[in-house]
Amino acid sequence: MTQFGANELAIFELIHQAGRDTSGSNRQRRARPRWPFPVIQRVVPYEDGPVPPLERFEPVRCLDLSRSGIAFLSPEPAADNLLVALGKPPAVRYVTAHVVHQRMVYLVGCSFGRRVEG
Repeated sequence: MTQFGANELAIFELIHQAGRDTSGSNRQRRARPRWPFPVIQRVVPYEDGPVPPLERFEPVRCLDLSRSGIAFLSPEPAADNLLVALGKPPAVRYVTAHVVHQRMVYLVGCSFGRRVEG
């Protein structure tokens, strides 16, 4: 999994914020409240069995957290089932997670042409 640099993460966060429903209808559909969770955590594809070594986990930029789930940015599609490592060693808690939705995000890079007076 490719890692984002600081500039890419900032851009993706802006895109994510712009795409959020600000009318409040999103909140009404949620079963549990969510809180901002702007930290780096780690995830790995997971079905069952022992916890993989921490080196196999990929860092992801988290956006929000609730008692029932988490949202994070990923530079590529995530596996359907994940193991999420919450916290930092030695206080790490592992939680299984099932991906319920993913949105493709496009990062468009442009070069400037000429200046237009207006």
